[in-house]
Amino acid sequence: MKGDRVGDLARDEILAELVAFANADGGTLVLGLHETKGEPRVADRLETLPHCEALALRLVDAAEDVVEPRLPLLMAQGVVADATGAGYVVLRAAKSHNGPHRLRTTREFYVRRGERAAKMDVREIKDLTLSLARFGDSIERMFAEREAASDAWWQRTQAISTAGNKAPIQVRATAVPLVAHQVAYLTSRPELWWRGQPFKITIDGQEMRSTYPSLDYAQDPKPRLRSLTLAPDSQERQRFFHRVLRSDGLIEFFLSHARYEKGGSDYGSDIYFDWIAQLIAGTLCQIEHLRKHTGSDNLPYGIELELRGLNGCRVFLYGENKFATHGATDAEYKTLLPRLTVGSRSEFDTLLSTFLLDISNACGRHWQNAVTAPWDALLPRGA
Repeated sequence: MKGDRVGDLARDEILAELVAFANADGGTLVLGLHETKGEPRVADRLETLPHCEALALRLVDAAEDVVEPRLPLLMAQGVVADATGAGYVVLRAAKSHNGPHRLRTTREFYVRRGERAAKMDVREIKDLTLSLARFGDSIERMFAEREAASDAWWQRTQAISTAGNKAPIQVRATAVPLVAHQVAYLTSRPELWWRGQPFKITIDGQEMRSTYPSLDYAQDPKPRLRSLTLAPDSQERQRFFHRVLRSDGLIEFFLSHARYEKGGSDYGSDIYFDWIAQLIAGTLCQIEHLRKHTGSDNLPYGIELELRGLNGCRVFLYGENKFATHGATDAEYKTLLPRLTVGSRSEFDTLLSTFLLDISNACGRHWQNAVTAPWDALLPRGA
C-alpha cells in the first residue's frame, strides 16, 4: 500500500481475510498492527498508515466491487494518530447469512482456520451452503412465529373492544439476528434491557416530542422462559405496549390500541408518525444495547414492521392528516413492510427514514422528509 492507495495484491489479501471472517464467525482486522511470526501470533509493533480515513473508505469501496455476494455488515474506521492524518484502519466483518463469499479476482472462497484465512475446498463450500440454507429457514420461522402471535393478539383485541368512535390498530416491530446467536443466562442479566427515555425525533427539521409509548421503556422487565418481557398487566386493557428480549436474540416492540368507549380518548384507527418512529427507534436501541453488552457489536439483524387495523388507517403528522386513508372502508387491513437489515449505528437514521417512507407509500403518498433521533443520548457510550 502507498498512502491511501491499495495495490491489487494487498487489496486481495485484506479482502480475503474479511471474507474468511464472514464465512466463519466474524472478526476484526487491524491494519497497522504488526504481529510476531511465531505461533500463536501476538501483537509486536504499531506502524501508522498515511491518510487512514481515506484508506478505510477505499477498502469499503473495494469490498463492494470485489466480494460476491456483497458482505451484509462490513464496518471500517480510520483511527487517526497524528496531525498528518496517519493512523490505523479497523475493519470488522460480521458472520454472514448470505454466503459463502468469494473474491471475484481470485475466484476463491476463504474461511478462517486458526489464525489465518485459508481457501475452502469443495466439501466445505457445500457444507456451508447447506448450513446457511437451514439457518435461513429458521429465520423465516422466527418471523412467522411472531406474525402468528400478532394475529392471535389481534383476535383478542377485537374481542375486548367495546362500541366506540375508532377501530383498533396494532404496530409490531420484530428484529431477528441473521446469524445463530444465544444469550446465556438472560433472565438474570437485567443490564441487557435497554431502559430508554422519552425523546424528541426530528422530522423535516421540526422537533417532535412524544412520551407515548416511551414512558413504558424504562420499566423493569419480568423474566419469562428464556426471555425478559414487559407485558400488559391484563388482557382487558384497552391500550398497551409490550417488549420482549429473548435468549435467541429476538427483539420485539409491540403497540396495540383496542377500540375506545364513547367519550373516551380519541385514539383507535389513527396512527401518528412519532409513535411509529419511537417504536422503531426503541427497537434499534435495544439491538445496539444488546450488541454492546454481549460483545457482539457486528451482529447483523433483520427487522420487520407490521401495521394492522380496521376501517382503514389514517397516518398523522404534526397533528394534521397528511396522508390518504390506507385500506378500504369497513375492511380489515394488514401490512407487512419490506424487511430491512440493521447495520451499524451510523445507519439508524437512514433505517428510520426508510421505514417511514414505506409507510407513506403504503398510504399512497411519497415521503420526502429526513428523520433523525438523538442516538448519542439514547445510547450513551458508558452505559
